[in-house]
Amino acid sequence: MISAFSHGNRRRRRGFSTVLGRIGEWMRHRRDARALEGLTDDQLKDIGLSRAEIEGVVRFGPGSAGRT
Repeated sequence: MISAFSHGNRRRRRGFSTVLGRIGEWMRHRRDARALEGLTDDQLKDIGLSRAEIEGVVRFGPGSAGRT
């Protein structure tokens, strides 16, 4: 028999894993942004980026540098 309590636990676990997933994603974005911010302007230009595009590329992926 499945009680309402067990359904609530599943929802809480799912919510908790969603939060952890988003925190992990944010940490990866920050790590990647720091790595790109550590490059010189010439190095960024070599890979087709400007400093202003870093956040968009990190958040939305290649080809989306203009999105924020």
